[in-house]
Amino acid sequence: MPLKRILTLALYAIVLIIAAVGFAKIFTADAFGKTIEEMLADPDIIAGTAILITLSVVLIVIVIFSTFVASPILAIIANPKGFIKSLIGIGALLVVFFIGYSISGSEVNRTYEAMGITTGGQSKLIGGVIYTVFILILIGVVSYIYSSINSLLKQL
Repeated sequence: MPLKRILTLALYAIVLIIAAVGFAKIFTADAFGKTIEEMLADPDIIAGTAILITLSVVLIVIVIFSTFVASPILAIIANPKGFIKSLIGIGALLVVFFIGYSISGSEVNRTYEAMGITTGGQSKLIGGVIYTVFILILIGVVSYIYSSINSLLKQL
C-alpha cells in the first residue's frame, strides 16, 4: 500500500477518534433540552469542547507537517531531478523579484503614510512585489500568445 494512502487512512482514523471522544464527552453531559446558558455552565460540555478543540489543533498541526514538511521531503527522495528543477524555478522567481525591486522607487507620500508605510524600504519592497506581478503577468500573456500561434502553425 502506498505511503500516501496509509497517511490518508491514518488522518481519517484520527478525525474519527477526535469526533468520537469529543462528542461522547459532550453528549454524556445530558446536553439535550438545556438552554445555552446552562450548557455554557456545564463543566462536562466545557471539557468536551476543550477536548475537541485540543485534538483538532493537534490534527491541524499533523496535517500541516505532513503537507509542508514530510510530503516535499518524500518527493525529493523519490525524484531528486524534479527538486533541482523546482530550485531553478524558485531561482527564476527570485531573479524576477530582484528586477522588480531594483526598478521600484522608495518614495513615501501622504497616501502611503495613511496606509502605515513609513519607510522607503517598505515602499521599495511593495513596489518590487507589484512590478514582479506585472512582469509575471506579461510573461504569462506572452507565453499564451506564443503557444496559441505555435499550435495554429502546427495545424496548418
